[in-house]
Amino acid sequence: MLLVWLEPPHWCRLDGDRITASGDGLPPADAAVPLIAIVPGASVALHWLELPELAPAQALAAARMLAGELTGAPGTGHVALGPRDGAGRQLLAIVAHDRMASWLATLANAGHTPARLVPEPLLVPQPAAGVGVLTRDNEWLVHGPDIAFAAEPELARLLIGARPTAMVDRLDLALATTALDLRQADYALVQRWRPPAGALRRLAPLAAGIAAALVGTEIAGLVRADFAADRHHLEFHQPVRA
Repeated sequence: MLLVWLEPPHWCRLDGDRITASGDGLPPADAAVPLIAIVPGASVALHWLELPELAPAQALAAARMLAGELTGAPGTGHVALGPRDGAGRQLLAIVAHDRMASWLATLANAGHTPARLVPEPLLVPQPAAGVGVLTRDNEWLVHGPDIAFAAEPELARLLIGARPTAMVDRLDLALATTALDLRQADYALVQRWRPPAGALRRLAPLAAGIAAALVGTEIAGLVRADFAADRHHLEFHQPVRA
């Protein structure tokens, strides 16, 4: 699996939980290796919602309405919704459409089709209580049971409030496979259907039988048509008796 950070661009290759390679920029395209793009937390607003149990389409519609109330600009951002947790809450992500389009275009220009787009703060491991904080340059990445964001330290302290904090020294990269995926709705990954392994081999005799039946039907129709034509020919040329 490849993890690719877009701002600034760098990457690492994972084998299980072990990093086997890494580098700056974007990696060479390799369609055989799943790619997860990690997007900057400062570009994504994350909120926890308490929604009733709804069908996925209804839940997403409700989330869009709530996102409009949170941002004061209904319908202007892309909305993604996570699964319900044990407390009945769902994680809502809001990101500008132009940011989504820019990230996907950057990857596409390098030959990549990401399987997932994940906000970076969700990779910060959570402590048993409170929130986890990873410091990097002049930014804090914060992740807790009801809060996740990236911000300057002064603002981060205000947003954390009285919650206890635990400083961490690295991201938990394994979370990239389970954290909220921004590739939903208009940006969902289109999967091409492929038959299960061995299905073509199992279906081959059935397909051959159907083809034989169709050919037999065609031949029978031709024989009947030919027979009818011959009969018509004989009747037409039969001498008329006086």
